[in-house]
Amino acid sequence: MKTRIIVDSTADLVPEIKARVSTVPLTVHFGQEEYIDGVTIDNKTFYEKLIESDVLPTTSQATPDAFIKEFEKARQAGESAVVITLASKFSGTYQSAVIAAADYDPEADPDNTPDSVFCAHGGGFTVKWDKVPEYMHLPGCLEKPRDEDAPVRRRCIRLDDAELEAIMTREFGPVRRPLYRAPEKREAPADTGLREIGQRCYVVDGYNVIFDWDELHALADRDLSAARERLMDTLCGWAAFTHTQAVLVFDGYKVPGNTGEKLDYRGIHVVYTKERETGDMYIERFLQQVGKNDHVRVVTSDGLIQLSAVRTGVMRMSSAEFGRQVAEASDQIQAFIARMHQSGGSTIGQRMKKS
Repeated sequence: MKTRIIVDSTADLVPEIKARVSTVPLTVHFGQEEYIDGVTIDNKTFYEKLIESDVLPTTSQATPDAFIKEFEKARQAGESAVVITLASKFSGTYQSAVIAAADYDPEADPDNTPDSVFCAHGGGFTVKWDKVPEYMHLPGCLEKPRDEDAPVRRRCIRLDDAELEAIMTREFGPVRRPLYRAPEKREAPADTGLREIGQRCYVVDGYNVIFDWDELHALADRDLSAARERLMDTLCGWAAFTHTQAVLVFDGYKVPGNTGEKLDYRGIHVVYTKERETGDMYIERFLQQVGKNDHVRVVTSDGLIQLSAVRTGVMRMSSAEFGRQVAEASDQIQAFIARMHQSGGSTIGQRMKKS
């Protein structure tokens, strides 16, 4: 029986080899423009658009239906199939292939049966594929025996606050606190009626948010630098109000000679990635360090980053949902300021005199 090799469009193959395999394409998005990788856009056009466009491209994984169609072609040709895709940590295409394979009915092809033939008393008889273990005289050799005493390595680890703080310190430097402070007795603050929103730490995909929020998108069309500063200022106020750490990540991979930069901007951490390092790569590496932690949330609408968050156990939020959350906090801030004015005195000095 022949074997059909099925790959996704990320496979970098020479033409004579690529002609001998079946390819399932991914989808490439430049803003509102959509292209089928290797069909409606080639490598040369992709890199030209990458240089010319201010909008960073995103990709969509191949669907299970696309793999099902390739499996059906292999079945009709009487061939078996081997699928090779981008690693599961980088793309959901692998999961699509697994889903498609799970729906495959091994008994639907009578010409290429999955059953086995066993011999007994000088004759052969057919054994259904799911009954083979009952007729086996020797143990299977495909699975390696497990060492019950061997430690189990787990990828996602729940970190406590101290470990999370250690990662943040290693990534962005120590938190600068006053060296000396006189002990003071503090009373519980009065209930202001303000509701805290969010988690302990938000990792924000900067350009994904900019091009998702209408106001910032319009500003970015005129001045991308101004849009970045507007987003940074917005997150500063939101992070201070909600007592949330914010890590804002911007792509710098297209800047020649860029060595990357990490800085603290009015209470938030801002990261500009280095040349040839995308924001996706930095965020995924950061999430790998954090592991499973309910206090960390990644903000993006990029499917690959969201998939990384799912694998590491970190909570995720779309850019649109985050925009509504920031707007809600802004409304609460405005309401609080209005109550301050209504209580008499709009400055700290006036309020101290009244008290």
